[in-house]
Amino acid sequence: KTAVDNAFNTFNSLMSAFQNALEEANKAIQAKLDALSTEKVENIEIGGRNLIIRHNEIENTWINTQGEIEYNSSTSTMSTYIPVTEGDAYTFSKNTDSSPDGGAFRWRWFDENGDYIARAATLSNNFTWIVPSGAHFIQVSYPNSEVAKPKLEKGNKATDWTPAPEDVQAEIDDAKQEALTAAGN
Repeated sequence: KTAVDNAFNTFNSLMSAFQNALEEANKAIQAKLDALSTEKVENIEIGGRNLIIRHNEIENTWINTQGEIEYNSSTSTMSTYIPVTEGDAYTFSKNTDSSPDGGAFRWRWFDENGDYIARAATLSNNFTWIVPSGAHFIQVSYPNSEVAKPKLEKGNKATDWTPAPEDVQAEIDDAKQEALTAAGN
């Protein structure tokens, strides 16, 4: 009986130690998961506002490999420049469309004096670009189809497409003018 009691006590002691070790391992795993999820959430930057203003775009143009604006029937270029800050993240997004050139984004960046620095292009539908050293402004060309819905927003997470606020205001102003014209004013 003593041998059985000793074996039982040893078993209980080992089970208790195993249970304690398992609980500690679970706590360590949970702490690591909490840290990872916090890091992922804290590192997300969401802008949401579409920076591509289309109501005054330069239609049927793109930014060529030399960084110049030239004719292209399936793309348009913003007429304005977007101020940017070195090191900030900007996310480009669009829908796949049937543009002859594949629906590429092309963008060029400028220094604080507005002098051209460089140009880049990609066929990606969704990507994040980090503003390089010396860049203070960018200008973007994009597919001009209704399907593409190009969007550029500050941050590293793409959000659903929305028009730029300036485009919404331009539509309101146009509708108001049409109503006034129709009313004879």
